[in-house]
Amino acid sequence: MAKKIRLGFEINPPYSAVDGRFCSCDGNNHFDQVKYYSSSRRLLHRNSIDTFPAIAKPQREGNYHALQMTTSTNARTKGSDGRGGIAYIYNNQFSALALKTENINEGIYLNYWHYMPSMHTLNSGSSYGGAVLFSAYNGLNGTGSATTADNYVHIYIAPNAETYESPVVTFPEKRLFIYANGSILAESELLTIPDTEYINVKISLDNTGVITGEVNGKSVSYDLKNLDWVTDGAFDMWEYLNVMGVCRGSDTLDDLAINDGSGGTDDDMPGEIKCYSVSSGMQYVSGESSGITNNFNTGDTPLDEVGVLADSDSQTLLEIDKGGNLKFSIKAEDFLPGDGHGMVDPRVTDLFCSLQSVRAATADQLLISEIKNSQSNTTVSSNHYLSLTEDGYIFGNTNFDNNLVDLSAELATINLRYT
Repeated sequence: MAKKIRLGFEINPPYSAVDGRFCSCDGNNHFDQVKYYSSSRRLLHRNSIDTFPAIAKPQREGNYHALQMTTSTNARTKGSDGRGGIAYIYNNQFSALALKTENINEGIYLNYWHYMPSMHTLNSGSSYGGAVLFSAYNGLNGTGSATTADNYVHIYIAPNAETYESPVVTFPEKRLFIYANGSILAESELLTIPDTEYINVKISLDNTGVITGEVNGKSVSYDLKNLDWVTDGAFDMWEYLNVMGVCRGSDTLDDLAINDGSGGTDDDMPGEIKCYSVSSGMQYVSGESSGITNNFNTGDTPLDEVGVLADSDSQTLLEIDKGGNLKFSIKAEDFLPGDGHGMVDPRVTDLFCSLQSVRAATADQLLISEIKNSQSNTTVSSNHYLSLTEDGYIFGNTNFDNNLVDLSAELATINLRYT
């Protein structure tokens, strides 16, 4: 198995940046948080790209800003409540999510969705002229904001324009470009992308040195072994990778899948994924739960709505007595949108749970989380040693596999045991 990351951005982790262990399929952290690739220059149209050298030298600065996650009606994949998880760069218009190359082998294959804002060819304005979707580079020099790469290759998308335009003119016609060390190496056929629409981005850099970019089915490729500084094309020659670059703050990302090239399966381009938040569809199983007290409602009234768990107000915390447990049941029809899932032969293959504002009254207390696949009757459990102060816990089953044949049937149960 070579698949590495499946991330729909539904989880809103209690951290300042993405911790890739919670979205990887092998338990490793594949993310190096968020880095600038250019903090001071816009990527303009193709004829002026070499007049802005900062974009030509990817930067590997400190993680000053984090990849933010939130739920929004702007998500590509929405649940039954019309909302879904998205990711965006907080307060930084020229950023990229960096990957740890030591955890990726023999090639990288990315499939994700990018909400693309307007583009134009001006040197200023509220929207800029392009976005770097992928960078591979070597040889960092300098320190801090001056740290740049000697050798690099970009895949970027930009308007199909030859000259500056004023006043602002947006361009639905765009092209994909492969650009390395100051020169455009290849470009795709014309893309027509209406403003503010999700595009499907597929990018690969295989172990022979061939790099490929594709947007909405239009692709561009180049054999990097044609460059004199690319030694043999093997993937392990690359020291740094940046993915999912944004050109302005309104870019959003959804439904990311990354495979690497190792192993005998899942070693090429992953298929489309959709990720849903099921919190609003979880059903409390009162007959199989015990020791539950609603802190916000004095007395022993049992929990009757899962919505309580979504409220981080300290007055709505749930209390589980020592030896008690909290159990929920999930059905696909409770979280899928009303118009269906839109997938061929749909399966649920990963299930993650996030607990926030969790704390224990005394030290050395243990919370056991259990996820049961109702179809296969198999259970995955994990131990979480609770903090005396507020903390968050994420657990999951990355080998969950349930065919959605009957959407009204129970998909899974989640049980929390306080021991």
